[in-house]
Amino acid sequence: MTWQTQTRAWLEKRRIENFSDESILFFENAFQTPSKLYPRDAWFGIHGEYASLTIGNMWLAAIGTRPRCAYLIAERDLKMHGMGYLPIRATFKYVPLGFLTVKEWGKLGALNQNKRVWDSYARACELILQSPISRNVITRNLHRKARLSELQTAKTMNLENLAQEFVSRDAEVMSGALVFRGTRVPVQTLFDYVDADDPLDEFLNDFPTVTREQAIGVLDLVNQKSEIKHQK
Repeated sequence: MTWQTQTRAWLEKRRIENFSDESILFFENAFQTPSKLYPRDAWFGIHGEYASLTIGNMWLAAIGTRPRCAYLIAERDLKMHGMGYLPIRATFKYVPLGFLTVKEWGKLGALNQNKRVWDSYARACELILQSPISRNVITRNLHRKARLSELQTAKTMNLENLAQEFVSRDAEVMSGALVFRGTRVPVQTLFDYVDADDPLDEFLNDFPTVTREQAIGVLDLVNQKSEIKHQK
């Protein structure tokens, strides 16, 4: 199961599935800077009332069910309407940082689209390295978490060696992600549909550049043909 599917299921269980898309986008945005700076030292997971991205013993980004729905590390208070700010005391001796917070789910979309917010977040992701808390890993806190570098499902690891007629990889296409040959559609997208138990026809309708032969060929190779509802 992918992290997107896990996150959607977690939100649905808490009856806030209407904000699944914005929550997924929130973490996709949050993953970008740590993926460049320290992909093996950043961890993502869902635990109790929170889904969070961490480094050491510190949140970089988190979504929770109470009392605030979103937390995002930032270099300073941006004093923006609809967003709060919580200083992080553990950083005061080094580089003082804080969390931008959002209390209302309806404000999450505005946060996702705000360039100032994500620029501040990117700088804070670098500055946190100056604080020992970024290296203070507490093992028990890694329970049910995965390294950011390993979130990409292992399903794609050897696929390109098995299915060169169906897939391809090019550094200039979709940042080097494994895609269906002749398209810009990542193979991971098909696996996300599989994990969500969506029909193959729905995937093919959403991504018409992928042929049925390609999709079924990939599923056959990874032994997942039985996990998706498709019509031959």
